[in-house]
This record gives sequence, structure tokens and C-alpha cells, in this order.
Amino acid sequence: MFHNLVYLKLSLDFEIGADDLLYEDHDIAWYRRCFFRRFRATEDIAKVCLGLRRCNWVQLGIDSEGNDQEYGFVILEEAENRVVKPVMQWWMAKTHKHMHGGPLPDDMVKENVWWER
Repeated sequence: MFHNLVYLKLSLDFEIGADDLLYEDHDIAWYRRCFFRRFRATEDIAKVCLGLRRCNWVQLGIDSEGNDQEYGFVILEEAENRVVKPVMQWWMAKTHKHMHGGPLPDDMVKENVWWER
């Protein structure tokens, strides 16, 4: 199914179904919860879309200013297994660790060196 699909960009509001709506701007623990919902969905999609190499999710309206957020995931072949790795975002940086509300994956893809700090 969808063997030739290489790049996928989606926008679904998982937060309504999870009854997890944003109540204050820059709630990094909420960003983390939103991220993991999309991470799990990407893992499921990668199982059936065997050519998929990249999946991005656009989340609309993440603050009162109307900003959107994009979550990126890279799908790699490692030791004969398909592995989904998240692309590091600004809020995932170590400087915000005290606001994450829990751990993040250790092996994130770092495409922007500014966010590595």
C-alpha cells in the first residue's frame, strides 16, 4: 500500500480527541504531548508506507498569536529495521528541559545547529 510514497505532510488535530487543548501560550509540556501523538502515528504510517522517508505534521494555532508548529520525522533503515526519528525542534533543546514534562527521544535528527544548545 502506497509503496512509492516518499514524503508525506499531514495536519490532523489529535488534541481534540485526546481532550488536551492548549490553555496557555508556550506550554512546552503540551508541545511534548502533541509531539508524541504524531510520533506514534508516524510509526504506524511507516509500517504500511514502505517507501516513506519523511513525514511532517503541521499543527495549526499553537498559541494566541495564531502561530503554527511543524513536527518533522525521518524514516531510516537501520539493521534491517525501519526506524522513525524525530527532527529536533527549538522547544526540544536542553535549555527547556525543565519544562518538557518528561523525557524526549535521545536520537533525534538535528537539522538546525541553533536548536542543539
